[in-house]
Amino acid sequence: MIDAIIIEIISFSLSGLGLFNFISKYDVPEVRKNFYGGDNPFLEKANIIENTLNWFYLIPTIIGLILIPIKEIFTREISDRFFESNFIYLIVLIFSILISFFLFKFLTKIGKKVARKKWEPSIINKYSNVFSEIKSGNLLINNKDKAKKNIQIIEKALDINKSKDNLQKRYEFLEKFFV
Repeated sequence: MIDAIIIEIISFSLSGLGLFNFISKYDVPEVRKNFYGGDNPFLEKANIIENTLNWFYLIPTIIGLILIPIKEIFTREISDRFFESNFIYLIVLIFSILISFFLFKFLTKIGKKVARKKWEPSIINKYSNVFSEIKSGNLLINNKDKAKKNIQIIEKALDINKSKDNLQKRYEFLEKFFV
């Protein structure tokens, strides 16, 4: 026989994963830029409104979700339980929330890796002409400023942070993407 309260607690914790995903959006700051290099004030305003509203709706949702297992723990008849103590069920609730949090972190990491495998080839394809220009036009020798700007753009697009290395090393690192 399976303890119905523990099933309720586990289902609560797993359903909370979707909420955490909802509020932890991946931010791409370059999307907020306008053509003049500054932040787009309208998009920034929209992001602030959206984030604020997300939290306004998320807090009551979390409270409502937490009330479900708490109600189950404190209102079930002793005959429906495996354990007589409410304390054991509260411990199960706390551990299931913690496990869900770590599961969320793990799934987010895996999800970003899977997503990268999908978007990276597209970015490489879009920037192959820019990289070819660096290579064929000898920009590293003749026009270092333009080469640096192009390399910075490619690094940002690929989420690579090599800006502390010299330009030649950064170019050599990017070369393996554009083979």
